[in-house]
Amino acid sequence: MWAQRAQQMWLVKGDRNTRYFHTLVNYRRNKATFKTIQDEDQNWIQDPFLIKEAAKKYFIDLYTSNSSMDSDQRKVVVTNSGIPILNEEQIQHLTKPFTKFEIETALFQIKGSKAPGPDGMPPIFFQQFWDTVGADITGMVASFLNRGRLLRTFNQTNVVLIPKIDNPVNFKDYRPISLCNTTYKIISKTLTNRLQPIMKNLILPFQNAFVKDRSIHDNIILAKEVLHYINGCKNRKQVWAALKVDLHKAYDKISWNFLEEVITHMRFPVHWRKLIMECISTSTLRIKINGDYSNWFNPKAGLRQGDPLSPYLFVLCTNVLSSFLVRAEQLKLIQGPKIGRQVLPLNHLIIFGQASGLFLNKDKSEIKLSPNASANQKNHLLSIINCKGIDSLGKYLGAFIDGPNPDTQNAELIIDHLQQKLSGWKASMLSQAVRLTLIQAVLSAIPLYTLHFTSLTDKYAKKCQKLKVEWVSVVSKV
Repeated sequence: MWAQRAQQMWLVKGDRNTRYFHTLVNYRRNKATFKTIQDEDQNWIQDPFLIKEAAKKYFIDLYTSNSSMDSDQRKVVVTNSGIPILNEEQIQHLTKPFTKFEIETALFQIKGSKAPGPDGMPPIFFQQFWDTVGADITGMVASFLNRGRLLRTFNQTNVVLIPKIDNPVNFKDYRPISLCNTTYKIISKTLTNRLQPIMKNLILPFQNAFVKDRSIHDNIILAKEVLHYINGCKNRKQVWAALKVDLHKAYDKISWNFLEEVITHMRFPVHWRKLIMECISTSTLRIKINGDYSNWFNPKAGLRQGDPLSPYLFVLCTNVLSSFLVRAEQLKLIQGPKIGRQVLPLNHLIIFGQASGLFLNKDKSEIKLSPNASANQKNHLLSIINCKGIDSLGKYLGAFIDGPNPDTQNAELIIDHLQQKLSGWKASMLSQAVRLTLIQAVLSAIPLYTLHFTSLTDKYAKKCQKLKVEWVSVVSKV
């Protein structure tokens, strides 16, 4: 139980009820405690009840769509985007009956120690006692999958707030993570597993996240190549620009009407459209504040971070954006740089916020122009896009892609991550056997993500090894 509360997923088998877990739980609890918060009027609140009320008010507003289009306008936007539609084989794949094996597989794919939803039942309970509860759970999930009606109590969700920065000031500095009931997650995971095999045929090749047989590392490599090309345009006639886009509260603001229009145009079966919309529109939320909860409320837009189905639905919506970009390039309205003789031109933006509810975050979006751009050209482009103009785009998807020496910066990033994991107070609270487990299960994997797109010199490789050796030799106090 203490290991679960500490959220240490790497400890599959290891130390039992030790000081390590108690200390980590207390640290996490203190970090998540709301002592004071600033409301939307920039007034500081300390009273626990008022903090809960302010949280509810903020998130009711957050989970409301910004879309300003009516249904006819939305239909025109989605139809004109040219997004791929399902063929007969894909429709048959979706409509074939769900099996008991699919439902059971979905449950056992969920990590047993994941935090429970409002019903308090973690996945490990259902996994451990599947022989007892399996028939009832399978019947409940199959009933929804066949009839398309979901009890609202199954779709109740606790929302926990995870700080995005060290010293959060207001609710914008927190990331809302939805803790859904395990029974609902089984439903969502079953739908996700059925949808996953056909995603690669529906999503354009520019989107790599959450699509089977594609790698998000390709995006980083392409971004580095594009910026390398742009940085080398000092003596060329054409002026290029790279725009790093951050969509304002993307998951939280996506319009349900837009999503329904997208899956309708893509020829999703009527029953599947009903299942998807039932999953997202019947949810009720409450915000967890210092161990207590706000009153329940119903969101009007957005996808829950923590719902297995959400990433796939979000990708289907953003596919409209990618399709518009492709069409714009085909019509010669925009043009992407060609970074190699046999490489397709690259591009990446069009405004579709009025239809989807997703708008450019002007504070976090950045644009970089090639060195041959004049001051007038820079000012003109910045006035149109209305975001920050910078000399270096810095990090993208957790990696440095621009600047004086991205490979060295990424190597330093690996060292920082290792040092963060190997903080001294953790080492002294773990036995040597568990420290070895940590190194083998987690620490050795930390560099792998970065090494897909950058090289690690002997100097930094030895530095990583030295950190591990020194950490294992710390005297245990358990």
